[in-house]
Amino acid sequence: MDASNVRFAMDQWDNIQVFVDGASVGEIHSWNGSDNWTNWRGDLVENSWYGFNFNNVTINEYGHNDWDHIGSVHGGERYVTEDESGVKYHDESHISVDFSIERPKPSDPQSTLDAWDALNPNVEQIDWNLVDVVRAGNNTWTQYVIPPEADNERSEQIDNTEERREFFSKVDHTDDIGNVMWTEEIFLGSWQERDGFVEIYDEHWNLLSRELGDGAGYSYADLLALIETEEGKDARDTFDTAWTRIEKFLPDGADEATAKFTVNEWGQIFVFDTGGELLVRINADMHEDVHERPWDDTFGWQKWENAWFDVQDADFNQIAHISEWTNSIARTTDYENDPDDPTICIKDTVGEDENIRVYQEDVSVLVWE
Repeated sequence: MDASNVRFAMDQWDNIQVFVDGASVGEIHSWNGSDNWTNWRGDLVENSWYGFNFNNVTINEYGHNDWDHIGSVHGGERYVTEDESGVKYHDESHISVDFSIERPKPSDPQSTLDAWDALNPNVEQIDWNLVDVVRAGNNTWTQYVIPPEADNERSEQIDNTEERREFFSKVDHTDDIGNVMWTEEIFLGSWQERDGFVEIYDEHWNLLSRELGDGAGYSYADLLALIETEEGKDARDTFDTAWTRIEKFLPDGADEATAKFTVNEWGQIFVFDTGGELLVRINADMHEDVHERPWDDTFGWQKWENAWFDVQDADFNQIAHISEWTNSIARTTDYENDPDDPTICIKDTVGEDENIRVYQEDVSVLVWE
């Protein structure tokens, strides 16, 4: 298409009309808006959003205008102005881009047919033979670094992207004599990949499948290396120790040698079996606190270290909550000389807890009562 022959016009609803050589070929719908509110801290939160839908226009054999979705772009921004510090910062943003892919003709090149078949979700509940259109795209969310002079804290930028496909069939609606008046797109289901695994839903948003994405997943050794890089050696060793307790909640035949792992931007760990099915989710946290012991003239300081791991099944049902803790003490003279020296702490007491959640449907009446 020669861009010099393209013209644009704005209608009374602010839709952008697209013309080529004087003929209407498309329409762009756009919208935008903003709002603001005050959060629980008294900070001013300002939101803005925008969107564009791109549609082509063709005239069918009955003289009716057919509008077909080509693609869309929409997103938003959030800014926060803190009440106490007065600092304003860019908090987060998101953008979504998608485009429509039409079922190719049997006479199209084999490469085109292969590319179409690669979009098949391969579940029996979504009949691939009925799919006429795939709407494919990406959603990206970004949380930005918060300036150090602000009261809130975020020292690293966090990005997360979801790849998404939605499947539609086309149904023609006709008048009494068979003329096509309009064509409806019927939603058949979706495929989405995020955090290294894929979820597939039917037309009613019932979950059909949740499995590891192609080529994704860490080995156990790679997972430990990643934890050490991101969180430090103490976090690595703590998880390695806790894994011996977590592993027993995996189904029979699943262990660190056969499992694959992914980690999302919040540090949540997902465990998959050899077939790529999600087995468990692991939420974890570590905490360290130092207190003075004014009643003890010799060991005047103590350090409390705690780590916990919450194990959930694929549907977010809690399986177990595991924790371990260590209480150490340090001589007053050693602490005052160098409080950051790790060798001054002497283990005083250690402990661990393990709570298992039992669901009524999983046990007999006798056991439950």
